[in-house]
Amino acid sequence: MTFAPACRPPAAGLSVVFSSVASTYAFTLFEGGAETRQFVSSEGETVVDEGTPLPVEAGVEIPEWGPDEDFIWAVIEAVTGRGYAADLRYQVYRSR
Repeated sequence: MTFAPACRPPAAGLSVVFSSVASTYAFTLFEGGAETRQFVSSEGETVVDEGTPLPVEAGVEIPEWGPDEDFIWAVIEAVTGRGYAADLRYQVYRSR
C-alpha cells in the first residue's frame, strides 16, 4: 500500500479487541506503517501469533483459561504508556 505524503502512518499504531463473551482477545501493532506483531486468542487457544512477541507479553501471568483483559491492558500500557482510567467520565455529545 502506498501512502500520499500527507497521509503517512504514525510511528506506531495499536489495534485491540476485547470480547469477554466470546473469550476473544487480540492486538495488532504497526510500526512505521508495517504490521510488526499480531496476536489473537479465542476461547483459550492461540489463533494468530505473528511477529516477535513484545517483552511485556513474557511478564504477564496468563490464567489457565488463556489471555484475558489483563493481558491486553498490559500490552496497551506497554505500547502507549496509558492504562485504564476507571475514574474518567465521558459525556455524550449529540449534534443537532
